Amino acid sequence: MKTPIEVKPGTVVRYKPDPSRHDPRWCREGMAIADERGLLIDTYWGSGQDAHILRGAELEGVEVLFHFDEFDELDRWRPNVQEWETYAPADRQRVTSQHGLQQRLFIRKGAEPDLATQIANAEEKVCEAEYNVESANRRLEWAREDLAKLAAVDRANS
Repeated sequence: MKTPIEVKPGTVVRYKPDPSRHDPRWCREGMAIADERGLLIDTYWGSGQDAHILRGAELEGVEVLFHFDEFDELDRWRPNVQEWETYAPADRQRVTSQHGLQQRLFIRKGAEPDLATQIANAEEKVCEAEYNVESANRRLEWAREDLAKLAAVDRANS
């Protein structure tokens, strides 16, 4: 079956794994990269003998995410996530494997860090910190209540 989209080597796509073809012993990521022959290879295993080539129903509804030649990859083995997050969502891409446990991060060629994105990230960190403070205050209150109950029992037994 011919792929319903035009792919070239380095095309990254999202797809829905075909459960009728899925061997339960092997995993699928739902993301694939076109190799030098134009075959779409699932990213769960990456390459090698266990690599899964998309076929049949899996090629239907394939969504192109991006092309490697339009993006620069951050250090593959130690990507700087904080740097990556300073770019606008439209200027960054991610390729996952092992159900997201491993990731490769990409930034669009020529893109610059985006101030609005950095502000939104900072706001999110403030909200998270405020939540953590509220949570810590609740735990402190409960701990004080537990201490007071134990002290009352100790006084009653004295």
